[in-house]
Amino acid sequence: YTKSLKKDFHNICGYCGKDMNIISCPAEKDHLIPESLAEKFNRTQLITDYNNLVYACRTCNQLKKDKWPFDNINQINDGITGYSDPASADYDNHLAFDNKGRIIAKTTIGEYMYSVFNFDNRLTEIWFTLSEAFRQLDQIDKLIDQYKGDLQLLQKYRKLRKKIDKFQNKL
Repeated sequence: YTKSLKKDFHNICGYCGKDMNIISCPAEKDHLIPESLAEKFNRTQLITDYNNLVYACRTCNQLKKDKWPFDNINQINDGITGYSDPASADYDNHLAFDNKGRIIAKTTIGEYMYSVFNFDNRLTEIWFTLSEAFRQLDQIDKLIDQYKGDLQLLQKYRKLRKKIDKFQNKL
């Protein structure tokens, strides 16, 4: 399912929104309902159920791992504690980005998830800003490829772009 998840999630972590097209970060398949609970409750079909999988960065996957607030796999949240499925429209009711790229909790479920994923210490605003900058650079690259004007200006831009790409690779 990895290729399908990558496509469906647009190569973006379902939990923190990290754009793995731009930021080199290993992607993993997270089981929304953890594998250990699926086994404990003899619901092993959940391990391979596409609807139970979330495309996640390694950090989010490791932070969530087997954390589950209930001894019940039929309950994703109780309206106060628990998770929201990142593939559902409901997810945005609980967590959002502010205009600086910080993740904010909008509900108590969002607060629970915010804590689990340690968003306070994740530098999401830096990843958000870099993602926006690289999207804009890609748009400029496409325009430059069509440009027939001043080559010196283009050479200066390309030199700057190479420096930025090196910085990106160090991240």
